[in-house]
Amino acid sequence: MRDRADVIVVGTGIVGLSLSFELVRRGVATILVGRPLAAARTAGGLGLVNAQARGRSGPEPFQDLALLSRQLFADWVESVEAESGLAVEHDVRGGMAVTLTDAEEVALDRTLDWQRARTLPFSVLPGEEAAAREPSLSEEIRTAFLFPLDGTLAPGKLHRSLSLAARSAGVRIQESRVPVRLLSDGGRASGVETDDGRLLADAVVEAGDDSGLAAPAAASLTGIQASSPFLEVDPSPDGDRLSRFLWTGGAWIVPRRDGSATIAGEPDPGPPDGRPRAGALSALIEAAARAVPAVRDYRILSCSESACRLSPDGCPTLGESSLPRLFVASGLGSDEILLAPAAALFLVEALSGRMPPLPPGPYSPARFES
Repeated sequence: MRDRADVIVVGTGIVGLSLSFELVRRGVATILVGRPLAAARTAGGLGLVNAQARGRSGPEPFQDLALLSRQLFADWVESVEAESGLAVEHDVRGGMAVTLTDAEEVALDRTLDWQRARTLPFSVLPGEEAAAREPSLSEEIRTAFLFPLDGTLAPGKLHRSLSLAARSAGVRIQESRVPVRLLSDGGRASGVETDDGRLLADAVVEAGDDSGLAAPAAASLTGIQASSPFLEVDPSPDGDRLSRFLWTGGAWIVPRRDGSATIAGEPDPGPPDGRPRAGALSALIEAAARAVPAVRDYRILSCSESACRLSPDGCPTLGESSLPRLFVASGLGSDEILLAPAAALFLVEALSGRMPPLPPGPYSPARFES
């Protein structure tokens, strides 16, 4: 039936598409509803696959999920590209984090203790050696930490590729139908009411933080709204422009295959409206220029503000809510792309009643439900 499926996924962002794609590949009839795909594709994103190169360490369950996701990433990208025929520009050139003061070096070094405990690969380079690898770096760089297994991709192309792959694999994408409210029957989730009638299913998943579904899943309503400024810039005046992504206190700099680069800050709490403040952009440019002075000469191609929702405990919410057969994938924040393969696998196993690839307790919606 057109209006019935095994699972309805609400949310057309990266995590909703990833989950839908994984479900149909396993023979699960799936309907995807939410924002029009073109609108979802405009959402900001750095496209970092940075399980190690980070400005913060995060709680242990987040680390577990991030490392699992990076392990899955190459095969996942290959399957998406093979189904869609569209490359997502996945590059594993490594990432770098740099410090300019003793205090910054000590603070960043401490965040890496969990990586040492797990014997994860990274190198510590003096400033001169870092500059030999990335000549655009400031002479003031004291230390650089190099993470060889991290990488990047083009976020817009990933969304487009996932959209094509999901359709090709058999996901019924209903982007013209706006989800209004959750349906329940007999004390369990039974479907979604849209502006164009009902969609019925054996299970419903709220995927991402912008589903727009009025549902009694406390986890989907719990969290901190945040936003970060984004700049797309042209680094062509810099003959020594970066070859890999870089973190410096307050800014990410991510080079792209087309010769452009993205500069972005970490998410800050606050309601976004899509228009970054001039002061935030100025601070972002100065933070980036401390590490790469040529940034001040880069022409700005565009600016925007990327919105996300941060989990209060820093760990995504994945699993079944207090309403049976209503599942949640939320609180991935700015790490939605990094975590997408593992989050999709986690939810697929949970929906089937099998044990997820990681102990489910730390990710359970129950931790936010009274």
